[in-house]
Amino acid sequence: MFSKEIKFAAVSAYLSGMPQSQIRQKYHIKGSATLYNWVHLIQTLGLAGVENKIMTINGLLCTAFNRLTKKYNAYAGTVGHIATNRVKRRFTTDRPCQKVLTDVTELRWGAGSIAERAYFTAFIDVYNGEILTWNIGLHPTVEFVTKLLDELLKQRSERHYRMTIHSDQGCQYQNRDYVLRLAHNRVFQSMSRKATCLDNAMAESIFHIVKVGTVHNNHYQNDDELKSAVTDYVYYYNNKRIKTKLAGKTPVSFRSVSRLNFAPIFGVQFNSDWVVFFSTRSQVFQCI
Repeated sequence: MFSKEIKFAAVSAYLSGMPQSQIRQKYHIKGSATLYNWVHLIQTLGLAGVENKIMTINGLLCTAFNRLTKKYNAYAGTVGHIATNRVKRRFTTDRPCQKVLTDVTELRWGAGSIAERAYFTAFIDVYNGEILTWNIGLHPTVEFVTKLLDELLKQRSERHYRMTIHSDQGCQYQNRDYVLRLAHNRVFQSMSRKATCLDNAMAESIFHIVKVGTVHNNHYQNDDELKSAVTDYVYYYNNKRIKTKLAGKTPVSFRSVSRLNFAPIFGVQFNSDWVVFFSTRSQVFQCI
């Protein structure tokens, strides 16, 4: 039986290009099948264990995402309307603006004191992960959230399906003004369960990416520098940062391409008796 250290050293040598004969001789491995099985097992697991250990030993492991900060909590009990959880962690959709996530988080500048903090909120499209609208301010009031909601509703185009906006149970989202705005515009409201942040995991993840690109790895002297940095990063995130699950495209470019595949939704008429419904990801055509 070989120890984990020997297996790791042998596979590391193999990945570095050392001939198999030398590896077998050095570590007293009989036959090529054993070494092949080790390599195959690690490749099946995505090389994560070996790559991480090699990067750790050489000081190359990324630590930008390791920093933990206290999460902003706007929950103040049941102070208004509590909506049911319509999304239920199904963070997938085949059409734009069908499911939208929102949240509020805290960003700090200077020495990071209580007096040196701002609040960031955004509406995120589940379809492509795009930050549709966002705002940053010094006070997380109801108006801070509803103003952004009004911007989202104004820029939304007419569609043949209703939008669902999902949030946590923060006091801003229970407020009567926010709830009535959604009802007046025929938007479904969805809320996470109490103390269950995973119900809004996609929004939490994107907010963490924004923090890593700004406050976690940079120091800002005042709120103006912070706002400027967030503005630049949101633009970078939407227009420059590619994603594997979007076929190597940025959120904005993926949405632009998908418009061609949603012709019926965007009001294009066909000169025939056929109505074609396009599915962007699967490219399946259903004709009736």
